[in-house]
Amino acid sequence: MAETGTYGFGAVATLVKATDGSVTAPSVSFANDLDTGFYRIGSGQVGFANNGVLGITFGASGALTAAGLITGQLGLTVTAAAISLNVSSNFGVSICSGTSQGLVLIGNSAANNVTIATGATFSVTAATAMTMSGAAINLNASSNFNVNICSGTSQGLVTIGNSAANSVNITSGAASTFTFAAGLTIVGDATTGVKILNSAAHKLGFYDAVAIVQRAGAAQAAVATTAATQTTPYGYTTAAQADAIVTLVNECRAALVALGLIKGAA
Repeated sequence: MAETGTYGFGAVATLVKATDGSVTAPSVSFANDLDTGFYRIGSGQVGFANNGVLGITFGASGALTAAGLITGQLGLTVTAAAISLNVSSNFGVSICSGTSQGLVLIGNSAANNVTIATGATFSVTAATAMTMSGAAINLNASSNFNVNICSGTSQGLVTIGNSAANSVNITSGAASTFTFAAGLTIVGDATTGVKILNSAAHKLGFYDAVAIVQRAGAAQAAVATTAATQTTPYGYTTAAQADAIVTLVNECRAALVALGLIKGAA
């Protein structure tokens, strides 16, 4: 029998006890909506029914399980040793996928990394520019898998190191190579140009030659500009000038061979 009315208990400590109820007839419901409300599922478990269907379960360990979508205008904070989203279904998980401009933070501390399981695919699709910022961003830092950026049919531009302070560093070692695809064009600009190495102490090599620092020496000195003779025998007025030219030509050859730009032999 259902009872309605107003009851006053005064200062007496009183417990209001209800029967367990069920999903179709929750024990704490509403006069105009008898199949919506709270009921006891089992020991330590409370369920909230919506129109006779279980909507939210409050588990004995404190876990909250929702059968539908949880939405809200305010921030939602969840803390636990492990948080699982869609761990046992084939449905997609959307975070901040609507018209909201809110920021989504994943792994927002030094100890909380984001791990993608083996065999899984992590896809990022953005209609507008996407920014990744931080003290250090590692892609494939400790595995032997390839990392592809803009490798599909997209014509988008990939910019790396877009400021004076943000350089691109490629670690040393046989496995650390920077490979250009066939037909690739390196485009510079007509204002400041493009530099390859920024110090004479840095080493450079071409065509698998051993990288070397910039060569320097007296053999590279400019040859004195004296007029050549215009009568037989043709040449220079001094043997020293002719010898200096030969020395300089040999030095240019040696430098090009050392860099790997020419072979230096047949």
